[in-house]
Amino acid sequence: MKNFMKNRRGIVIPIALLLTIVSILFTAAYLRWVVSDMSTFRYREAQTRAKLLAQTGLSEMARQIWTDANIAIDDTIFHGEDFNRVNIKPGMGEYDSLRLWVSLDPQTGRKLCNSSAVGRATYKNFLGDEVVARHVEKFTLVPEDFSVFMYFSSDEHAGGGPYVVDLNPLERRVVNFGSADALEGKIHSNTSITMSNFGCPTLADDTEITTTGTIIFSAGCQENTLFPPGNEDDENAPTYEEHQDTIIYPPHNAFRKITNASNYVFPATQKLHTGDPTKKDTLTMTEIVFLETGGFKIAQWWYVVDPLDAGGVIDYYNEIQPIFEASCNSLIMGCHSSGNGFNYFLGLTDYDDVMDGSNNGPVVIPGDGNNSLLVQKMIVDDDDFLIPFDHAEPYPPAVALTEPTPEDIVKIRNWIDEGAFEFPDDENDIDSSDYYTPGFFSVRGRWHNFDFQPDPTYLHRFHPNGSTSDGTDVDHGGIWDMSDFNDNHWIMTPQDYSTNQAVIVVEGGQLLISGVVKGQYTVATTGHDDAYEDGYTLYRRHREPTVIDTVWNNIWLLDDIIYVNSNAYNGAVPQPPQFIEGGTGPITERLGIVSSANVIVANTRENGGRNSFYDDDIIINGAIIAFNESFLHHYWQNTLTVDGGGDPPLGDGRGNERMGGTTGANDNRGDIIIWGSVTQMRRGYVARNPLSPYGAGRLEYGKDYNYDYNLRVYPPPAIPELETTTGKILMQMVSFGQ
Repeated sequence: MKNFMKNRRGIVIPIALLLTIVSILFTAAYLRWVVSDMSTFRYREAQTRAKLLAQTGLSEMARQIWTDANIAIDDTIFHGEDFNRVNIKPGMGEYDSLRLWVSLDPQTGRKLCNSSAVGRATYKNFLGDEVVARHVEKFTLVPEDFSVFMYFSSDEHAGGGPYVVDLNPLERRVVNFGSADALEGKIHSNTSITMSNFGCPTLADDTEITTTGTIIFSAGCQENTLFPPGNEDDENAPTYEEHQDTIIYPPHNAFRKITNASNYVFPATQKLHTGDPTKKDTLTMTEIVFLETGGFKIAQWWYVVDPLDAGGVIDYYNEIQPIFEASCNSLIMGCHSSGNGFNYFLGLTDYDDVMDGSNNGPVVIPGDGNNSLLVQKMIVDDDDFLIPFDHAEPYPPAVALTEPTPEDIVKIRNWIDEGAFEFPDDENDIDSSDYYTPGFFSVRGRWHNFDFQPDPTYLHRFHPNGSTSDGTDVDHGGIWDMSDFNDNHWIMTPQDYSTNQAVIVVEGGQLLISGVVKGQYTVATTGHDDAYEDGYTLYRRHREPTVIDTVWNNIWLLDDIIYVNSNAYNGAVPQPPQFIEGGTGPITERLGIVSSANVIVANTRENGGRNSFYDDDIIINGAIIAFNESFLHHYWQNTLTVDGGGDPPLGDGRGNERMGGTTGANDNRGDIIIWGSVTQMRRGYVARNPLSPYGAGRLEYGKDYNYDYNLRVYPPPAIPELETTTGKILMQMVSFGQ
């Protein structure tokens, strides 16, 4: 027993030592775990601080730099430049290596404003050493542009055409929103917005209305009706905010930036000699038709008429033909009498002979007297000349001719410069001296006309597969029909361009557009000055070269302009699902319609002219921007019975001629169906009702305006960015993260 107890005491000590060692090991492991966990916690905490510091750097500095208008509007700044600014945050750490750079999205062409910053935070490990946690954070912003608005106006007063001023008091009319308006998306005005006394507009969910002034409600549209109380908690309810920053319109350098981004520039000033009153000025018209197979077709031609002359003032039969009779084909064997075998078979017996030319080709280039062979040969000594004086051959027997005087030659040249018309202008109602004063018809806010020469029924020069030019059955898939268009009128015959992405600029002239869009385009007109911003071009009147007048460089919508992926019947565009529940977009088609003056729905048969006699409605897919005036319809050319009356006249007098008849008191052309956006300096009229100068009838389109949320995904190319008078560029974030 003693031995057993002795042996037992010998076992306890090793066991106690073993347990002590195990306990120490467990304690050490626990302490190591605790230290490690504390170290991991400190690391994670430092990483979190570093991330927050990097985000702080982006928020405090990068966003502020990008929204500075003096920097953000210049695309050449920040191509990878490091700022390396260190900002110490006591107890937190620091951020540095702020980097900003501009890039372009290869798919959309959109400008991306990229930023990155490094946050640094220190912590001590379990050995007491200081360790730096580092985190890189990035974000990408894009400047907001005018296509984000469904409806934007810089001024709520009327603009764009005639009869926008009330006589008592003498001021522009205020245009309001009423029951005909259905609004969605973003609405902004740089002045107060007025609601109609005849009902409220309809507001879709999520509609945002902002104004630099206030919303002026009326007895017919009160605040509680438009924004019912109790809707504040509904995140989808329409909202409005007053007294917001003014958005500069047009934005700084807008036209210059569009021109700099252009892929194609087509000047429209080739035939202007404004600085030389001895030469005739002739205007140029440009037309673009988009093709559903992709690309577009473009042509240019000269025209004299702007805005109202139908022809020249020189009477061919009373002033020009007598010169030929006296000098070229009188008596028995006149050199250029009809059927005479002399002098290259040039007959000068009548107008048709003259325009037919000789076997050497045309001798008259309408609109260009100096380069017409008929004039050139009169003023040079040439043995092969086509008329008698200074002729190397002896005159035919029994011919007694009087050489044209210098005054005769000048008259012939002027007749050709006017366009070599057979008959003079006989539109006396329009061309009365009372109203044809300098700038009256074509200054801002007056009448504007597109060219439809030489045939008044020739609505535009794109017809399906050789159809007649009466304007009927025009579609988008045809070919240019040149059969009834004098070749001498072309400045640029129809050309095809196959590109599916382009910025197309017409400098110094008006533009006509229509067609089916497949691709991404912006079409724009510019003014004539160095910055292209004024919206008009100066020219000398063709019939009065001493008078300087203006042509506003409008864009005219001749027919539907629709995306290839849109609904052909109502223009509906597939919408992106991130904005519209159940949307099947986004689609790739985009169109910017950017006018330095007005965007005008032309009075054509395709657009419902003559009270929808031939067709009705116009469908527009695209972002409409009218920088110096308005989006409106061509109401001063109409088929009302009051169309040419009044003092001054209420219409340009051509509607009845072009449309083939009158329509009494009404000219209802259907609906303007938009899937896109509308931006304008002033509010243009698309309806003139009985309160207008046009009497008891209606001269109007209905409105069917729908915002295209594809524009939020990315806008058309080169659409100008938003800038406020506080010097800020408005930005939206497209990505944020490491």
